[in-house]
Amino acid sequence: MRNGIFFVALLMLFGVAIAQNNLDVRRKAQDHQMSIHIDSIMCREDVSRVYCKALGRPHTSNRIDGVMLDGKIAATDIDPIYFERAFQFEDEGVILLEVDFPALKSKPASFSLDFKTPYGTVRGTFHAPKK
Repeated sequence: MRNGIFFVALLMLFGVAIAQNNLDVRRKAQDHQMSIHIDSIMCREDVSRVYCKALGRPHTSNRIDGVMLDGKIAATDIDPIYFERAFQFEDEGVILLEVDFPALKSKPASFSLDFKTPYGTVRGTFHAPKK
């Protein structure tokens, strides 16, 4: 009888530990959620620059390890943060970004940016306004 009660109590404690661990994983993922809003693109002879905003939860950190334009062209620079270095969202939860790519032959009407982070890939899409 004692062994049965002990076994049931042990199973209950094990279940609570698993549930708590899953909750912590979900909470950490929510803390590092980020979205991207692309404002515009500027194409020059020497560089193509995308102006965008990173939106995240205020007072949390994140990191951007790389950016791909349409999954084909890798970014060469990002300002005001650095690739592969942690940054923090301040009170507003918004960081204005300028992402540089090699010069494009023409200005695309629509494109996507894939931001590689330690917490997964974040995609932002752009569609030029219709005239």
